[in-house]
Amino acid sequence: MDPLFSDTFPIVLAPMAGYTDAPFRMLCAKYGASGAYTELISASAVIRKNKQTLGMLQSRGEKYQLGAQLFGSKTEEIANAAAMVGGMCSRGACDAKFIDLNFGCPARKVVLAGAGSAILATPKKCGEIIEACVKKAGMPITAKIRLGYKSRNYLEVAKTIESAGASAICVHARTKDEGFGAKADWDAIAEVKNSVNIPVIGNGGISGPEDVLRMKARTGCDAAMVGRAALGNPFFFSRAKAALFGKEIPDATVEQKKKLFLDYLSLAEKCGCLDFGYAKAHAFEFARGFKGAAAERGKISRCKTLDEIRKYFS
Repeated sequence: MDPLFSDTFPIVLAPMAGYTDAPFRMLCAKYGASGAYTELISASAVIRKNKQTLGMLQSRGEKYQLGAQLFGSKTEEIANAAAMVGGMCSRGACDAKFIDLNFGCPARKVVLAGAGSAILATPKKCGEIIEACVKKAGMPITAKIRLGYKSRNYLEVAKTIESAGASAICVHARTKDEGFGAKADWDAIAEVKNSVNIPVIGNGGISGPEDVLRMKARTGCDAAMVGRAALGNPFFFSRAKAALFGKEIPDATVEQKKKLFLDYLSLAEKCGCLDFGYAKAHAFEFARGFKGAAAERGKISRCKTLDEIRKYFS
């Protein structure tokens, strides 16, 4: 089986709603991310050919390993959506190299619809969805899970996902109820790694470059997924990769962060997806981590146009 990522130890950008748009993914890849995932995409909306949803899948010239992350509650619907995404990719209409199925989102709206981490309650269904997508998509299928929904059944789920034909599994080391606040249980990632033969991507609890090293050593995982630590600082990936080789790179300065945000806007313009909502969300994140940052974010919150945001960072 060909590896999803070519790096010796890949560090990839996690899917994050409202943040991981194409220009931000591109920026992270420029600074060392081995791959990235789209935001959470509704299988139902894909089937309905929702314009906004298909826009999230549209080819923007992303050359790195991109995963299109789908969620839903109905096996046939998810499989049909995977087939549509696979078709888009074969025509060059989508840049994804694999499809990732979300079995981990803890958001109330997603869970109440029977999707995301709610599916973990029925490991058999996880397997049925994977198997159906493998048959229909014509491209690698992976899955992202948490440690459990009501109970910690991650080993059963992981083995079921592997048996169904998944190419890799990402383990977020918290349960559904633990959300993002509890301490990540990296020992659980290690258990999964020791229980399956497909690549395991570790996720959760990474806040600095040194955490990537610690997760690798503690769990034996094949790759690390970074989420919130990269928001406002794509340079995180350069620092984390350097740390893997025993080197240390200083964090981005305030001026560097400002330039990085302007680079984000430039990329968004070039790929035709410059959006005020995304730009403002990213602007808040880039204006963190320095003295007086809270006051600066207050100024950004009062910006009403893209030009106002751009002038603030110029």
